[in-house]
Amino acid sequence: MPGRGRGVPASGNDSGETLRRPVLGKGEEHGGSGGEEDGGGREETEEERHRRELLARILAISSPDDLEVQDVANEIRATVTTQDYLEWMVGSICDNALSERKFTSVAAKLLGLIAHHQAGQAKVLRLLMTRLQAEFDKKDDLLAADRQKFVTSAQFLGEAYHYVKTEKDFHYNVLADPSLTYLDMIIQPHIKNAQMKERDEEMLVVAKLLLQNGVALHETQAGAIQKLLLDVTEVLCCRELQVGTRLNLMAALGDLWPCLTSANVNVRIQHASLAAKLGVCLNV
Repeated sequence: MPGRGRGVPASGNDSGETLRRPVLGKGEEHGGSGGEEDGGGREETEEERHRRELLARILAISSPDDLEVQDVANEIRATVTTQDYLEWMVGSICDNALSERKFTSVAAKLLGLIAHHQAGQAKVLRLLMTRLQAEFDKKDDLLAADRQKFVTSAQFLGEAYHYVKTEKDFHYNVLADPSLTYLDMIIQPHIKNAQMKERDEEMLVVAKLLLQNGVALHETQAGAIQKLLLDVTEVLCCRELQVGTRLNLMAALGDLWPCLTSANVNVRIQHASLAAKLGVCLNV
């Protein structure tokens, strides 16, 4: 990730900062989430109860379009007013998003709504960017150790790029390069290896992120998007995919090829080059 992602964000649209079984946040006992006493018999404090109930409420949300996301965001802004609580809350949301792929979009939408909330010296945006940077830094090790977790990490960053905006409603373009890097790392093995497992699952993630972010990414990285679309088209042509996966990929390609045409890219030449690479003839 570019160096600016490690520090304080600049201004404007090119800025950046640095179930479901819930993943317990820092300091939460494994045996204390369901009762009034912790593992040592100590009475649960009011803040501990609020933390537990608020996190459970968040994890029960199944869609970023649920109105409950806005209600929870309002409650966090009103009640999470200490630095320790805010750090715990953001850490817990990120932990669960990185462990449960279905939760990434809810987590990113919620963090986007509260991105500029601050308690003490802690600000949601800085905490989130720091966590995304840490995950990106270990991407190669994670890919080698657990591909499923790697893809979930990629999806969470892509969802954050989509939902978390500046106060003027611009994307944090510090996340553009990492998002494209993640997408390329997901796609390349499927081009090289016809026996890759989880192809449909992973290409659906690619389709989702391209549908969400493709146009915005093209505005800053037109060349990289052009290469990515050719790679996606190659997977679509050469690998067996389920109907739903093909449909979603075609929708993403349908959105983005016109963008490339408007950038003076000759689509026919690009398709002809890909056809030559694949050893087929275009009779058009």
